[in-house]
Amino acid sequence: TTTGTTAFPELDSLPRGTNLWRGFLNWAGGLGIIVVAMIFLPVMKVGGMQFFKSEGFDTLGKILPRAFDIAGEMTAVYCGITALCTLCYLFLGMDGYDALVLAMSTCSTGGFAQYDASFGGFIGPLEYVASFFMILASIPFIRMVQMVRGTPGPMWRDVQIRAYLRWTFYAIAVIVLYRLIWLKADNPLDVIRETVFNVVSTFSGTGYASTDVTQWGHLSFAVLIVVGLIGGCTGSTSCSVKVFRYLVLFQAIKAQLRRMQSPHRVFPLKYDGRPLDHDVVDSVMAFFTLFMLSFGVLIVGLALTGLHPRTALTGAWTAIANIGPVWGPEISANGSIHEFPTSAKWLMILGMYIGRLELLSVFVLHVPIAGNFFVLILVSLLFIFVSLSLGLLISTVTQNQIAAMLVSGLVLLMPTTLMSGMIFPIDAMSVPLQAISSILPARWYIEIVRKVMIQGVNVVFVLKEIAILVLMAFVLIMISLKKFKIRLE
Repeated sequence: TTTGTTAFPELDSLPRGTNLWRGFLNWAGGLGIIVVAMIFLPVMKVGGMQFFKSEGFDTLGKILPRAFDIAGEMTAVYCGITALCTLCYLFLGMDGYDALVLAMSTCSTGGFAQYDASFGGFIGPLEYVASFFMILASIPFIRMVQMVRGTPGPMWRDVQIRAYLRWTFYAIAVIVLYRLIWLKADNPLDVIRETVFNVVSTFSGTGYASTDVTQWGHLSFAVLIVVGLIGGCTGSTSCSVKVFRYLVLFQAIKAQLRRMQSPHRVFPLKYDGRPLDHDVVDSVMAFFTLFMLSFGVLIVGLALTGLHPRTALTGAWTAIANIGPVWGPEISANGSIHEFPTSAKWLMILGMYIGRLELLSVFVLHVPIAGNFFVLILVSLLFIFVSLSLGLLISTVTQNQIAAMLVSGLVLLMPTTLMSGMIFPIDAMSVPLQAISSILPARWYIEIVRKVMIQGVNVVFVLKEIAILVLMAFVLIMISLKKFKIRLE
């Protein structure tokens, strides 16, 4: 979910491969939410996202006519930004391991760090570089695709981007002035650097920390809570409510106030010069209502587990908005929630899940199981066994844990996500891509799930797919055993 909250008591002692995997999970989650935000949520009309249905397809219609092309272009931009961030970190003194892990969690606005001090060990110019890439990852990726295609105009004119940058500047200015004038903080340059980094980290939902922000006073704490509930732009890796919905909310409030002054006049709602349909406004209002209701329920639920009120508030805030840091007496020195009651951890997991999937898609979308549930469970166990067999094969052909993580993540995850039929129909792919998809276990598992869950077919009609998965498991196990025997010899 790219939240960044951890339950590990100590990060410094974790194996490098584990931390690399945590960073990759952040990175994969950020990529997934870009695709979901620009392709699926507009179709599902979640939280006003139907307004961007034309943004993803009509605006780029002549250049990127299909969803697969849009996803491919955004993925290329995402990978390019991550590579550039890694190089910048390397140039400023990070080693390769730190640069790669932090670049993946920076560009995904996930915030997983491999040290207990979070980003505190890299103070200085690196904070400004990280802030730049966190902001970059918080603006719509479709705009960056347009810029790469040679049309930068839409990015500079986008009211959502301009509002996001403007509000970020306001939050930084308020906290800097408060710390310098009211709190009498020393060294203005350090105050500006710390404030820029931590405000951008919270606003974008990344969740890094380079210092203890609880020492900045009550006003600073309140500002951070507010910006965390705003989040970045729609169509980015960022989280929370999103700037777009606040702009629509402000337009609706402004129009209502005008109607109160002039009841007989008509005040059309517009966003970026385009008219807003009533269903968009109604969807945004429903999203706000459900978001605040879920936020309140989660606060009460965490408080009932025995957490301090401050901990319950910030725990619900960080979970539902997918930010990362939690503040309170139960939090360990490295920000971990490992001392939380088990029930509180499960509530936070639920909050992260609901918040990352944009609430309405969780509460509204419901796919009944038309077929045999027992068959579905058995097939799922078979797919898990095939996946474990594939993991066993990777572990026998790679030299270390880090290499295994990279192979399983970079080589397998992307083809499985894009070419298994999970997101894009296989029939719409080219013949070579269809051939590649046929060797992916996920393709056959997804076909079985669709037939059983949606069509309600009998197990007889999915025997071919089951046989393919069984054959894959047998072949993978045999190859793994042979490789393992060779390595022992």
